[in-house]
Amino acid sequence: MADLSFISSVVAILLVRAGQRAGWGDGADLIALVRDRFRYDADAQSALASVASDIAGADVLTTLAAAVLRHAEIDRRFSADIRHAVVAAYADPMIAPGLPDPTPDV
Repeated sequence: MADLSFISSVVAILLVRAGQRAGWGDGADLIALVRDRFRYDADAQSALASVASDIAGADVLTTLAAAVLRHAEIDRRFSADIRHAVVAAYADPMIAPGLPDPTPDV
């Protein structure tokens, strides 16, 4: 099973793509899930709001992944939900090729 840090990074990538309207059909559901979880965290909300920008770059990904990780570490349900979203993304042949290789380094 992939570690939570990796899962959070993939979620950030998926959120940026969904925010830029690029691809994944389940992206809107993921944005809604994360938006709901971030509702009392102004910094996390700000990071999420920035994903709609056409210039969302590495700094946005890093900030967003850290916020997702922070919330996933304290909320088991949220952690399970994002894991399921990542599994669904890797199962989608249109999305999976653009995601990082989940195979652990050996």
